[in-house]
Amino acid sequence: QASPWENVAAKYPVGSVVKGTVVNVMSYGAFVKLEDGIEGLVHISEMSWTKRISHPSELVNIDDSIDVVVLRIDEQKQEISLGMKQTQSNPWEKVSDKYPTGSMVKGKVRNLTNYGAFIEIEEGIDGLLHVSDMSWTRKINHPSEILKKGDEVEAAVLEIDKANQRISLGVKQLETDPWADIDQKFHVGDLVKGKVAKIASFGASRSSKPCSSSCSAVSNCCISAGRCSDRLTSSCGSSTR
Repeated sequence: QASPWENVAAKYPVGSVVKGTVVNVMSYGAFVKLEDGIEGLVHISEMSWTKRISHPSELVNIDDSIDVVVLRIDEQKQEISLGMKQTQSNPWEKVSDKYPTGSMVKGKVRNLTNYGAFIEIEEGIDGLLHVSDMSWTRKINHPSEILKKGDEVEAAVLEIDKANQRISLGVKQLETDPWADIDQKFHVGDLVKGKVAKIASFGASRSSKPCSSSCSAVSNCCISAGRCSDRLTSSCGSSTR
């Protein structure tokens, strides 16, 4: 009797949609019987474009009848790679249309890392809010200083990378950069008033306005009773950004 694997590539060409029955569910995927003697594997990574699946049993069970797409065939090893998500359109293909660069989006903080916060815009679609895009003026060492899981956030879409399924978001971009016209507001030699925001070994950082700060060398500023006692004749242009 001829092997069912003979001419399998002709019977199940790559890219075709076929129906099969789930015969086994493992931690890494589900085995699907296409016909007697021929089974294919749907890897867990090929089950959904957006859902975060911990185990294939969240989506399929033994004896389920499902539609799958043939992804690869290895006749020598008698292996067929199948995909479930390929039977549906990839939502990342439409991300640029739904969330164009420069648009404002709302989402929830799903996770915090040392370098930023992941914001869920819709199920399975996350954007990264990098720590450097959280504030124009405040130096944030960790996102947890201003955010926590579950917080609702408004952010601007900065960049979309469909190939790598990444969206870059920014919160500070929803406001005007106070440093953009700083040279128009303050000039060398001006007498200004401000509150001491931070004291370091090399000098003091002062806030001339609630939203901006500059630093003055120790030699030019005498800190006493929370104020500068001498005229500030120069600033180094550093910021707490």
